[in-house]
Amino acid sequence: MEREEQRRPASVLVVDDELCISYALAQALRAAGFVADVVGNGEEALRVLESTAYDVMILDLSMPGIGGEEVMRVAHARWPELLILVLTGYATLESAITAVKSEVADYLRKPISEHEVVKAVEHALRKRAARRRREQLVQVIYQALEELRGMSSPPTSVPNSLLSEQKHYVYLLPLVLDRQRRQLFLEPSIGNGRVELSENESRILSVLMTRPGRVLSCTELVREALGEDLDTFTAENIVRPIISRLRTKLRSFALADMPVIRTVRGRGYFIELPPRPAEPEHS
Repeated sequence: MEREEQRRPASVLVVDDELCISYALAQALRAAGFVADVVGNGEEALRVLESTAYDVMILDLSMPGIGGEEVMRVAHARWPELLILVLTGYATLESAITAVKSEVADYLRKPISEHEVVKAVEHALRKRAARRRREQLVQVIYQALEELRGMSSPPTSVPNSLLSEQKHYVYLLPLVLDRQRRQLFLEPSIGNGRVELSENESRILSVLMTRPGRVLSCTELVREALGEDLDTFTAENIVRPIISRLRTKLRSFALADMPVIRTVRGRGYFIELPPRPAEPEHS
């Protein structure tokens, strides 16, 4: 994956209703070797993000219609790997808090030169590349340890928390998880979608599905799902890419009312159930 990213230029979406600023930024980004597109409002930004995978979004907060803060929240929930750089001339405490909650890569104040914005994009991409290299290293080390300990093959290596569950299936409708075959699919009356999971994806998802609404830290997920007591840094670097892949696979079902994996900043992850339809009132 990283080699593919190195071969292709990073793509940037510039979202700003001041088109003179947008096009000047896009031109500077293209001159620096990036692919850059421009949209003028939040609605168009969300529509474009649905169909195109961008590496970075430069987002103005003050726009008519769907504002930048709402775009930020939606983008963070639906495309967690997208790097968001906030660009605003009207910084407020509320917008800064929203930016922190959405884990933005940078918070830039207007007026700012195109050169400084390009530098901020480059810095954010370098930080993400370094983080991914650390995550890959931890994954390689963990997989090597897993093979040495025989966690994948002998039945005795399965954590007690999973052995205690006699059935192979975990239900969180409309989702059904087959832990034996490592498959996630829709309840037949809903649809016929199905995705394959890795062993660790299956175990992590099983723990989340059996505890809907409960926030679990990365160390708790590793302990309960994988049977390992690891330090926070190692656990986070194992769990984060698994959560990212699970979110992508959940989105592949393309249903509106689906359980969603949510992040609680500084605490961990939980599965949020879709709202239940209101029951009709009886006279």
